[in-house]
Formats: sequence, structure tokens, C-alpha cells
Amino acid sequence: MRSRYCRGAVLALALVLFLGAAACAQGEDPVLSETLEGSPEAVRDGSTNLTRVLSAALREATGAELSLIHAGAVRGSLSAGRVTQEAVQAAVGENLRVQVTQMNGVQLRRLIDAHVETLQAREDFPLVGGLELVLAPTTLEDGSAGAYVLGMGMEGYSIDETLVYSIATLDILSEDGIYDFPQPLEGDYGTLDQVLYDYLRAHTPQEVLHAGEAVELTWQDVESVAPQGTDQFFYVVGIAALAGLAVLVVCVRVRRKRQGLL
Repeated sequence: MRSRYCRGAVLALALVLFLGAAACAQGEDPVLSETLEGSPEAVRDGSTNLTRVLSAALREATGAELSLIHAGAVRGSLSAGRVTQEAVQAAVGENLRVQVTQMNGVQLRRLIDAHVETLQAREDFPLVGGLELVLAPTTLEDGSAGAYVLGMGMEGYSIDETLVYSIATLDILSEDGIYDFPQPLEGDYGTLDQVLYDYLRAHTPQEVLHAGEAVELTWQDVESVAPQGTDQFFYVVGIAALAGLAVLVVCVRVRRKRQGLL
């Protein structure tokens, strides 16, 4: 009888220790093997490893194909080593709730173009995830810096203008009128800082680094920094001129041939 009680006590103690270890493991803060860059100077005209990790976290939490937030949501870097929830809140702010919306390719391009056209107010600079976005710099009439979308793609293919894409974003962008979304935002996936903190805890430091490897926003200098529509206009005019010249040559040859037969 005594041995039965002893075995029961040992099993109970083992269960308590196991549950305690599991609780401690769940409560452990994530660890970063290198700093995730989120300084305002770095994120307000391009992507960094922190913004790319953020986009991966948003897409994983919502199941959306793409993510789209503004540079103003990123307020600081996360240093290498153990990362507390307070540090994450300081890096991306609090009470920014994650939601999802729908846009087709044309609407998405127009939204991005509208917020890179002038780079003066860079807090609304769009940070995209899951999208291969290429921007080209330009100079506006007043001499200030601007940009336009040179190309958009997913997994090596151009964005289809007619397809509708699900996009993870932030409630503040719609509520404060920062972005003009064509469709209302839906769902509630928690706050941005909690989504990022949960992602860091759920993945190893190496997986986090891998999420930040793919470049999703690049700048490309072009010789003629003219809006894309202007390039297309001259291209169409050139083709039309060549076609007209070809028709003229054919007409002249036919006329001469007829004159020779008379």
C-alpha cells in the first residue's frame, strides 16, 4: 500500500514539474540572433529586415496573400538577444489592430502610386509584403523627390490587374483616412505588436532571419525618369508611325505598278 502511495506521489510530482516547465517555456521571450532594423530613416523610403519580418507575421496571422502597412507604424529597431513584449511595443506601437481587405491589381497599384508620388511626408510610405515591388525615383515640378511604380509581381509573375487579392493591413489606415481603401476592412486579428511578438516566439532565430532575406521592395534608376504612361505613349506613337510608313510604301508601289501597266 505504501509503495502505491509513493508511486502516485512521484507521478503527481512529475506531472507538476512537466506542467511547470511547459508554462515556463510558453512564457519565455523570443531571442534574435541579429538586430532587426526599424529606424524611421531606414523604413520611410524602403524595406528592412524588420519590415519584412512584420509582413511575414501579418500574412501568417491572417492567411492573407499580401500585407500593406505604412512606415509610421514602425518606430524603432529590435536589438539582438532576448526580446521582451515591451520592446516589441516600443518598436511597432500599441493598439494598431490588424484587419484584412480586398483589392484588385489596378486598385493596389493606384494606392501605392498615390503614396510614393511625393516623398515629402514619408510616414504614409507603403511597406508591402508578399509583393515584388519596384519603384523608380523621379523629380516633381517643384523640384522635390518623388517616385512611381515601375513594376509589381508575385512569385516571378506580374500582378494580374483583374484578380482580387487579400491584404493584411491596419485599422488606423482606414479610420484616419491615411489610405483610401476601395473595400471595407474586416476581421480582427489582434494588435500589430502582439502579432509580431507571437511570430517571433513561434519561430526560431534562423527562421526569423530567413523571413527577412527576400527583398520585396527595390529601387531602380532609369535613364529617362518619366512617368510610365509617358513611355507607353511614345512607344504607341512610334509603332503607329512605322505602320503608317509601311502602308504609304505599299500604296506608292501599287500606284507605280498600275501606271506601268497602262
